[in-house]
Amino acid sequence: MKIYISGKISGLKIEDSKVLFAKAWFELMASKQFQLAINPFNLDQSKNKTWFQYMLTDLKALNHCQAIYMINNWKTSKGAWIELIFSIITFKKIYFQ
Repeated sequence: MKIYISGKISGLKIEDSKVLFAKAWFELMASKQFQLAINPFNLDQSKNKTWFQYMLTDLKALNHCQAIYMINNWKTSKGAWIELIFSIITFKKIYFQ
């Protein structure tokens, strides 16, 4: 099963966010429950993209997953809420850190 990692990125120092998402990736891979965990930092993160363009990239990746993993800081993220709602309406399994 493929799982997408979701959480707050905007408004945090980019290096802090990368660490949180990397830790989540290692947790998921160590669990051996999932074949692949998608870290949004490993997607197309070209410079000069708008927030909306990043969201489209993320939602396209999420669409190819069967589950979503909400890291602890997700509740204060507009993008994570969008990803959670998308997951609900597309019947994905939802896991919380």
